[in-house]
Amino acid sequence: MKTDKITVMLKKNQERQNLHWRITNKVKMFEYNGLWYDESFLEQMFPKYQLCKYMSKGENPDSKSLK
Repeated sequence: MKTDKITVMLKKNQERQNLHWRITNKVKMFEYNGLWYDESFLEQMFPKYQLCKYMSKGENPDSKSLK
């Protein structure tokens, strides 16, 4: 996922890193709200966030260069 706010990126990525993991029968599982999920659900439930500057301002955020 992309965001232009560094606080959102840090919070969401921290939630992803702080998950509790266990290995059962060679299957990696993580815990969320008291339930255990297979590793294949990780990207759906906790996508990685990346910072994209000027995401809401379009292609050219520098108004001086438009003259």
